[in-house]
Amino acid sequence: MNHEFPGSGENDISRNTHRHGDIPDILSGEEDFLARILNAIADPVFVKDEEHRRIMVNDAYCSFLGRSREGMMHKTDQDLFSNDQATSFSRDDDKVFESGTGQVCEELVSDRQGEVHTFLTKKTLLVDGSGHRFIVGIARDITVEKNAENALQESREKFSTHITINQDTGVAHSITDVKLDGEALKLANRKLSLLSNITRHDIRNQLLCLRGALELIDKDNLDRQTLELIKMTERSAEKIKDQIEFTKEYEDLGMKEPRWKSVADIIRRAKAQFLISDVAFFLPDEDFELFADPLLEKVFYNLLDNALRHGGKITQITLSCYESNAGLLISMTDNGRGVPVEEKLLIFEKGFGKNTGLGLFLSKEILSITGISIAEKGIFGKGAKFDISVPKGKYRRTGTR
Repeated sequence: MNHEFPGSGENDISRNTHRHGDIPDILSGEEDFLARILNAIADPVFVKDEEHRRIMVNDAYCSFLGRSREGMMHKTDQDLFSNDQATSFSRDDDKVFESGTGQVCEELVSDRQGEVHTFLTKKTLLVDGSGHRFIVGIARDITVEKNAENALQESREKFSTHITINQDTGVAHSITDVKLDGEALKLANRKLSLLSNITRHDIRNQLLCLRGALELIDKDNLDRQTLELIKMTERSAEKIKDQIEFTKEYEDLGMKEPRWKSVADIIRRAKAQFLISDVAFFLPDEDFELFADPLLEKVFYNLLDNALRHGGKITQITLSCYESNAGLLISMTDNGRGVPVEEKLLIFEKGFGKNTGLGLFLSKEILSITGISIAEKGIFGKGAKFDISVPKGKYRRTGTR
């Protein structure tokens, strides 16, 4: 994205702010310096007002769309994109304006050649000294990662359709097809792993440059609006780092054969990773083993972390197991604040939440490898309750064969 376009030089942001007399306080002050900061960011960055008009874009944004900065000033989504894309972008912007909280959106965006890319866009609400409200967005192109994820999912689905397990004997049928699909899946995984490692390495290098530049900025002589934008950039860099670490964990998902794991052992190891002394833990008398991905311990770690981080003044966490005709139900409950009704499904979506928004999403994915599901069933104000439903054949009492 280093192509030059008419009007995309680093000083054009400041020139545009002088040209439009109605640009408010957010763009005043150290404009030339702010322009250099934004143009140093490799990802597209934009600022829109409440009318969805662009009042600031960086070089990466101009390069991706193949438009001059001057040609995009005060243009709305409808002016620049197809009706479907524009409606989606505006709807996501309105959610930020209405809620006052940031949103992470997965968006389909057409580039200058009309090719559709998948972007993960972080949108944040910013209010200037005069009370004007803006959407500040930074977008990461995840098209390659998304295509790789879809290819892996297709391979998994194809693999699963060729294998049948006799519940009495445990024998797999269609062995020839399974071996062929298994080799194809291993090859796909190796390619995906190589691609992911290269991508992570390149992003880490760019991120290191960005964070280094931010640390070198002399913040003592900057105005309040510029300092706020720098802080927002630093927070975005930290989020990007978290996303990179998540991709490594997600890459390991499903790479190793499922195995039997003791629930009690896993919860004890997960608990040991937290320095807590004022929370009582209660485990069931009877232990069970689950047939699950080796990353199962990460599930219970994430549930504990979620409870301790967001539950408020929790004093008790209880793990219980209940066996029925449908299978095994494992419940982890606490006496914290709980989860609002409108968030019970959203908390398992990637990017949702006050921290990284990845822990519960990863937990759901880990469990789904062997057909295990998770849901939040607590009562808001009385505590959270995560129910893990394990189908028959995927659990056993400790010591059974």
